[in-house]
Amino acid sequence: MTNTPSYTLGDGEARHLANPTTFARPSKEELAAVGPGVLVKLMFESEELGGERMWVLVTEKFDDGEYFGVLQNWPVVFEDIEYGEPLDFTEKNIIDVTIPAAVEDLLRVFANGA
Repeated sequence: MTNTPSYTLGDGEARHLANPTTFARPSKEELAAVGPGVLVKLMFESEELGGERMWVLVTEKFDDGEYFGVLQNWPVVFEDIEYGEPLDFTEKNIIDVTIPAAVEDLLRVFANGA
């Protein structure tokens, strides 16, 4: 028997469409660059506990638009998830993207036909 998490992952795409001037979302180009080694921010939400936005390091990108990663924050609100916890998510859950410099350098090299 598995425990149901106390949170759900928020839908950043829907939140942006409902509030385009106040809720920014990564561009199509930024989202296309998401893959292993990239940090993405997700919304962890609960009606009872509120919410928390945390960074996840992407470790796998699948062809069907699904991702796998590990949490890179120590949660404050949610006690049933911790730093390093594995997570499944989709592109619609992503609300921010940070590409570490080393990954950005590799992407630049490959884009230039290395």
